[in-house]
Amino acid sequence: LVAGSPAIDARPAAAETYDQRGAPFLRDDGNGIDIGAYERQSLALTVDTLEDAVDGDYSPGNLALREALELTNANPDVDAVDFDPALAHSTVSLDGTPLTISDDLTLTGLGADQLTIDAGDTSRVLLITGGTNDIRGLMITGGMADRGAGLRNDAPAATTLSGMAITGNSANDYGGAIFNSGDVTIIGSTVSGNTADRGGGIFNL
Repeated sequence: LVAGSPAIDARPAAAETYDQRGAPFLRDDGNGIDIGAYERQSLALTVDTLEDAVDGDYSPGNLALREALELTNANPDVDAVDFDPALAHSTVSLDGTPLTISDDLTLTGLGADQLTIDAGDTSRVLLITGGTNDIRGLMITGGMADRGAGLRNDAPAATTLSGMAITGNSANDYGGAIFNSGDVTIIGSTVSGNTADRGGGIFNL
């Protein structure tokens, strides 16, 4: 449903817990039930496994970061993803493909010294293609790509990085840590030890 639709919150109460998409999409988001199969809502998801897998199992202990991002990318509202504190002092090792953000998101880690996302020199770590995004409290490392090995922020994405450490990434062309053609704001973060042919740290197009 588009914002302002008269179908939003217009259906009587229903017995089902989730809308037609299944968990974690609630049938009633607390503001009334929408007419139709899907409930328009914001998602607030907690990643609680270090596995980098997409298997459709979102039960406790099984929501991976990649799964959470796929869910929020597909949801039109502003969403939030954080991490179970039990994952502190750990690393999410990627499967050889970058994580992608394409829609408005707040992604909150446990602290750059507490939680690492490592691409293992096999891919870029994070590709951002759209939305207004706030990413904080993570270390991004082990990225390998032509442009933006740690993080690539493409227009029209507007991204704020806070309390981040972006280190140990290598680009063959531009932007070892960050390649930006959109809008990036960096607050209280460390960008160090990255390499590229041009712009080892940050390359703004």
